Parts: sequence; structure tokens; C-alpha cells
Amino acid sequence: MKEIPLTSGFADLIRYLHALPQTELIIASDSNSLFITTILKHHHLDHCFQEIFTNPAYFSHDDQCLIIQPYGQQTCSTCPSNMC
Repeated sequence: MKEIPLTSGFADLIRYLHALPQTELIIASDSNSLFITTILKHHHLDHCFQEIFTNPAYFSHDDQCLIIQPYGQQTCSTCPSNMC
């Protein structure tokens, strides 16, 4: 995750938006918390977001497997089950 480059100008855009008064940034993603927080921390952007809505993820007790759990409710017929 640390080796994936951000789109040119993306970090500057996030820092600019974060600096605007009365602005809160959130992430709503079908990815997972481990990937997102790793990328944000690596690029020093983790402080810019107030909330991250995504699938929880963690490594198994022996660090051999990445466990990704579905986020949110599973009953909406309109949205993907983990993104409503």
C-alpha cells in the first residue's frame, strides 16, 4: 500500500480542503480500514479526515491472514450489503 502513488495533486487537494474553515472530510469506501489508514499515514494525511466508513480489517493472531469484515447493515436492497 505504501508503494502505490497517489494521483498527482491529490495530497495537495486534501490538505487544501482540510484547511478550509467549517469543512469536515470523510471517506466512504468499499475498501478496508487497514489499506486506507496505511495509505493515509504514509502520505501524512490521516489527520485530515474526521470519519472513515469502510470495512474493518485486521491481521489474524499469527499475522498470516488479513481478515476483512463487512461494514454496516446487510438488509438494504438498494445498496451493496456493506455500504448502505
